[in-house]
Amino acid sequence: MDKIREVLAITLPYETAVKPGEKYLTNQEINCIQNMVCWEKGMDEEKKKQLSLLESQYETCKREKNIFCFINMYEIIMGGVASELGNMEEYDRSDEISRTIITECLYQRRTMGIHGGIYCMMWNNEQRQKRGLPVQRQCNPEEELKRCIIFSVLSMDGYNKEFYRKKLQICEQEPH
Repeated sequence: MDKIREVLAITLPYETAVKPGEKYLTNQEINCIQNMVCWEKGMDEEKKKQLSLLESQYETCKREKNIFCFINMYEIIMGGVASELGNMEEYDRSDEISRTIITECLYQRRTMGIHGGIYCMMWNNEQRQKRGLPVQRQCNPEEELKRCIIFSVLSMDGYNKEFYRKKLQICEQEPH
């Protein structure tokens, strides 16, 4: 983590980056913050600041309805944010981001972000059910995983295709 902060500090001190308020961050600076979020286990105030920063970077393009101009970075960065929000039990916010990624990818005829969004929403749904929370929609995990496999194949994402296949095999072996 210290090495990533050092790299970030070449162009922008970490404290300045996570300080609330409007600022411009390059894609590389955003990637440094995302790497910190991904590699840091657990949830603490620092990670919440980092997630807030990443979300704020794309609020303007969401509000101005021009995510399509930044869809590559949006699907990568916000896909990670959606996943972390799900881990924090903020399922509705996570689902909203995942839906936006899926919608924008479909508009742009991109397949890369779709399977991650489907999986994230399916996982959130399963977590709601485990905790006795109301689910937003009924879904069949086997069908959702098959969709994830199809979109991962279309986007030539072999790593995630195998991940989904293993999850599907486990799901098919479980009693219904």
